[in-house]
Amino acid sequence: MKTASLLTLCAILFALGAAGARAVSYEYDRTAPLELAIDETRDEGTIRIDSISFRSVDRIVHAALVHPRDQHDRMPGVLFVAGPSASAPGKGNEFLADAEWLARRGAVSIVPDIAWPLAGSDGDTVPSVIELRRCLDALIATPGVDEHHLAYVGHDIGASYGALLASIDSRPSTFVFVAPARTAPFDMLAALARAALRGSFLQFGARDTSFPKDLARAFAAAVPDTDRTVSTYDADHALAIDAATDERRAWLAAHLGIR
Repeated sequence: MKTASLLTLCAILFALGAAGARAVSYEYDRTAPLELAIDETRDEGTIRIDSISFRSVDRIVHAALVHPRDQHDRMPGVLFVAGPSASAPGKGNEFLADAEWLARRGAVSIVPDIAWPLAGSDGDTVPSVIELRRCLDALIATPGVDEHHLAYVGHDIGASYGALLASIDSRPSTFVFVAPARTAPFDMLAALARAALRGSFLQFGARDTSFPKDLARAFAAAVPDTDRTVSTYDADHALAIDAATDERRAWLAAHLGIR
């Protein structure tokens, strides 16, 4: 390998937050009660949006549970995870419209407000990763949800943590990574190399200065190539354009088997 190429690779690994060698456990007591409560419910035509709360070890997680009003068996489930600047408890989340769109077609989504660590070591990620796993528990506990038909969608730090989740939790079979954050306090590339994804959709912005093209290429190359789709848009890090939204929804509908 040429020296310049090696230096470039090292720089990419450093920028993606290469973690130390010490082992970190993201396990938790799966038998612990969720203590799930429905704080508020509103009907939106054929769908229902529940503002829920549940326990994750020593934290209470707030989320929106978006589902068809007339529930049935074997509904696919989706965990939508936004970054720290785009979420609010149960409403105002950038992915809430996606969740409503999917609910009208027969899917159930959970859209949580996650307490993100913005700095620190890989060990500081443990509470947030466990919160994501508890979100999956709450999603699966919803009547009619097919636990073998789950997807994960994340933006910014939500996409970065999706890479880590994919390496330790096999319940979601498909992942959508939307403009990851480069400041994740762990090695995203190593996490992706350990993941066993059955389908993935990667969305990047050509004008994304916080996650530039070299990092996007490294991230995409680390994702297993089984049913992998990569799209780049004329957009910044927010990717708040109709083309990205429409393609993400269409990809999810196809992989979740809904119309």
